[in-house]
This record gives sequence, C-alpha cells and structure tokens, in this order.
Amino acid sequence: MKWNIIHKNLSKSATVSDNNYLSIGNNSENDIFLETKSIKNLFYQFFLDNGFIYFEHDNKKSVYYLKNQFSFENHNIIIECSSKPNFIPPIEEEISNIFSSSIFKTTLELIQNEFSNNSDFLFYKEEIDDFVFFKTTCYYLNLNFWDKYHFFDKEDRILFQKYIWCIWAESYQYGVITSVLEDDSISEIMINNSKNIFLEKNGIIISSNLKFDSNENLKGIIERICNQVGRKIDESIPYCDARLPDGSRVHAIIPPLSLDGPCLTIRKFPKKSITFSELIQKNSIENEISSLLKEIVLSKKNILISGGTGTGKTTLLNCLSSFICPKERIITIEDSAELKLQQPHVIRLETRKENIEQKGSICIRELLKNSLRMRPDRIIIGECRGGEALDMLQAMNTGHEGSMTTIHSNSTVDALRRLETLVLFASSHLPSRAIREQISSAIHYIIQLSRNEKGHRYISAIHQMVSLSENNNFITKSIFEKNLT
Repeated sequence: MKWNIIHKNLSKSATVSDNNYLSIGNNSENDIFLETKSIKNLFYQFFLDNGFIYFEHDNKKSVYYLKNQFSFENHNIIIECSSKPNFIPPIEEEISNIFSSSIFKTTLELIQNEFSNNSDFLFYKEEIDDFVFFKTTCYYLNLNFWDKYHFFDKEDRILFQKYIWCIWAESYQYGVITSVLEDDSISEIMINNSKNIFLEKNGIIISSNLKFDSNENLKGIIERICNQVGRKIDESIPYCDARLPDGSRVHAIIPPLSLDGPCLTIRKFPKKSITFSELIQKNSIENEISSLLKEIVLSKKNILISGGTGTGKTTLLNCLSSFICPKERIITIEDSAELKLQQPHVIRLETRKENIEQKGSICIRELLKNSLRMRPDRIIIGECRGGEALDMLQAMNTGHEGSMTTIHSNSTVDALRRLETLVLFASSHLPSRAIREQISSAIHYIIQLSRNEKGHRYISAIHQMVSLSENNNFITKSIFEKNLT
C-alpha cells in the first residue's frame, strides 16, 4: 500500500510505503519538520499499516482508518492511504473469544448508539458507507482496547483489525458464522444451538470451535436472515425456509419447537459449478459410463436422479444438463435456484414462500403447470417432493422428452416406490396400476447416487426402465453397479 502525506500549509506532498514509521516534529531528525518556536522537542509518532494510521503522542494512542487530518502548531497535515485494507479474519479459535469479550460488546453497543442517534446513518441499511463505519469503529475501539494491548506490537495491531472485522460481521453480516460462510471448502453449516455448531468440510462433518454468545444472539442472526427475504419467524411461526443472497438454502427452527435453543441449517451455494469432467476426475463418475450418460441426455431420455441427503443430486443434474443441445428451450423449476445452465434458451423459475401474512405462496406444482404453456422442449425440476410428481410424469408422457428431476431415496427400487407415493399426494383416487403405468412409460433411466463414510459422492447404480409386469411390478435392467469391494 502507498500512503500520501500532504502538508497543506506548504502545499507539499510525499509518498511512503506501507509498514513504515513516520515521525513529525521540530527536530531535524523527524521525517517531517515543523517550524515551531513555541514548543521545543515537538514529536509525534505514527505507524502506517494495512490502511490504518496508528498514532501516539504523550501516551495517547489512537487509530484512524484510511485517512485523517492532523493539526500541529498551525501545521495541517493529511495522511491518506491509496487503497482499502485487506482484512485478516480471525481464525475459529479467536472468533468466539472476541465476540464474547467485554471490549467487543462495549464497542458494539457504542457504535449502535452512535448510528441510531444520528439520522445520517442507518445501522442496517443495504448500502453501507464502509469508510464512515470503520472510522467510527476505530474511534470507539480506541477507548478501551489499548489499555490491555501494546500499541506497536504487530500481533496486537492485527488483533485490533480482527476486532473491527468481527464488529463489521456482527453489524452487517451473519455474526460468528460469517467466516465459515465465506469458506469455499465448507458446504454445510449445522447449528444445533448457540454452543454446538457442526460443519461439513470437504464432505466430512466436523465439530466447530465457533460459539454464539447466547441463544438470543443466534436468534437475532436467524431473524436477520429471514427478514432479508421478507419472512417472519417468532413463537407464532417458529420455523422458516429462506435463502441467502448467494442462493444458499437456509432452514431455521426456534423454541418452543426446538427444545435446546434456536437451530439453523445452511446448505451453501457453490460459487463455482462442478463440471462433468471434474466429476470423472474425482471418481464420482466411472469412465466406463461417462459416454453412456452423455448419450442418454442427447437421445432425450427422461432421467430420475435418486440419492440421500448430500449425495450430490443437484450437482449431477447440473452436469448432465450441459449436454443438452443449445437450440432447445429449457425451463428449470426449483425451490432454491441452484442450477446454472449454460445454454442460451433457458427460463429459470423459482417457487415463492408465503409472506409475513402467510399469503402469496407459489409451489412447484403451480410453476410446472405454467411451464407447460411456455412451449418447453425440456423441463428440469430441481426435486420432486410432492404432488408435482404427477404433473411431471404427465409432461414426460406428452411430448417433453429429455426431462429430468431428482428424488430422495436410498435405491433405484425405493425411488420408484417413493415416486408412486408422491403421485398419491396429487390424487389419492388413482389406482396403483394406473400410477405405475405412468411411471414405467415416463421414466427411462434411474441414476442412484451414494456417499461413503469419508464423504466421497459417486454414482452407485444406473437402472433402465423396461416395463411393468402382469403382477404390477416394475421391471428394470441394471446398466451399471459400482463394485465397492
């Protein structure tokens, strides 16, 4: 970083590098000489580090953010940084300690009071003037931080900046869990209560050192997430499905339904889509079936992807869709928009949850009915979990070949049975034979996904639908079975 030092009175300026000491005074050994006769041995000490100005004079210690004007005996000097700092987030072990410290709580309360009492600031506004916020944070953090820490100690300067990061995270982000939300290696965050947090990292579930200061603090973060999408959560409606701005899926449930405190589960939305070739490299797809999967998609066969929670159903669905011809008109329907199709002719539809007045809900089934009037070549449904299963089968059987969807199930056989059960959600009066005939003619291939104890996700089986037997049983042909021995 480069710092500009401007002497306004003499219209002089100079540029210095980051991590430099700077002294100002009327001694010839100072970096900036001030012509003053009233005071002898005038001396001010600065340290310029990562966008912050550390200033000490007569044991008074202050830190300023990016720029500040100083007045010395009728001399006005401006010190300003050319770029914003690159904050170093605290590590897991530090975050909970900072959030629970008296310094953090006192500073946060002072900042909240400052912003709430000043009409120029809105503490939870969408567009944040970060310069004003960080400058204000520095001012109030100076009041009691340096009583405990050493001003010119590098580790303490870094800790000061970590406190600022934590105050920003609590004010405008998601508090204690802000850092793990930004960590691409973490795919799921499971908060059982304020003191018990688990993370899925690289496919393995681990216990986290992170802790909220209290259940009330955790509940406040949950309310902030829900409010962002116009949802309400309180004792009258103690659960909520929502999503973060990046598309990550969120489920929250609070007391009295959750007995040990508020519970928050976040399935993170990957910033970078995994490609089909990457799945092959990771041994999630065997080389011997890669060409088969491509041929299934190109030949416009209807596909049902089955698997348990976290087995990678949506990921595979996204990868398979990459083989669809760019000329085809595709409509995707999801609860939370996760699919990232690269074709030019794509319409993305997303369900809508009910609002605070418990009105305005629009489900997958309604969107599916609308999509049939939009002249789709293929329909892709993120997941079948209700009565939309019947409409999906009807669409597959009436000219929308090559459609795809996913379903929660432990095996290909269970997937077909569950699909039959979901159809009954739409109409309980349909005979079993009629439902199974619809399924056998609509679904061409069932792809089963699994996940081992090490978190590795892979295709474990592919079955081709053959027909329906006289005894009303599905007849399928095993195309691929992964040998785990």
